Amino acid sequence: MQSLRTSRQTVVRMFVAFIATILMLFPLYWVIISSLETNSDILHVPPFLYPPHPSLVAYRDVFLSQLPHLVNSLIIAIGASVLSLLVSTPAAYALGQFKIRGEKLFIILFLISQMIPGISLANGLFLIFNKIGLINHYFGVIVSDCTFSIPFDLLVMRGFMQQIPKDITEAAFIDGATELKTFYKVIIPLSKNAIITSGLFSFLFGWSDFLFAITLLSKESMQPITVSLYNYISNYSQSWNDMMATSVIACIPAGILLVAAQRYIVAGISGSALKG
Repeated sequence: MQSLRTSRQTVVRMFVAFIATILMLFPLYWVIISSLETNSDILHVPPFLYPPHPSLVAYRDVFLSQLPHLVNSLIIAIGASVLSLLVSTPAAYALGQFKIRGEKLFIILFLISQMIPGISLANGLFLIFNKIGLINHYFGVIVSDCTFSIPFDLLVMRGFMQQIPKDITEAAFIDGATELKTFYKVIIPLSKNAIITSGLFSFLFGWSDFLFAITLLSKESMQPITVSLYNYISNYSQSWNDMMATSVIACIPAGILLVAAQRYIVAGISGSALKG
């Protein structure tokens, strides 16, 4: 009787999860089918649930025009990921392996920093970067994106590094390894899953950024795909299939990375229970 009840609960949970997945993926499905339709098919009433005459014309039209903006997004996203890991990895090691006075207050401040609205930071950063010449500069946007990615990466990796037994680092010290060598030769290899997970999320922060990019980049040639898509909607609001095709193209790199790094993400998050 108990096993039958458990089986029913499992079926119900699977059904609920299936419905929730459909609801979350349906907008993406609608974007994809709209990118394969003509404008008249998109505006047809009632709407088509599948493309009546599938066509890749929209992708041909937007690919070359959006390719430079995709490159800009890659530059910003990779730069944000690299800079975030360079800062947060040694900081997470220090907070995870050593007793530091005021550590809890430090962590609380990092958590609070994630609650600050992006628009507030964007206004302040614009004034600062305008004075030091970082407007219309990739580095300015990269640093801005790191204001969100560094706290996140630090908290994820700190939780993981706290679980590394101190016996391992002490054994390295006994063998004559310096603090720096222990960090590079022992801690980083053991924290690979957490580092990859953090780097991926930093990439996604940079890839999906719109607010900092539109605030700090006024040159159209430097704008990432998110801002380009916004401008495309503003300027060509009747070309719905082109807009949808651009949206699909913008999702492809992030989707490939998520699929490729899936096992590292699961291992990194499951092993990074955030400790106080």
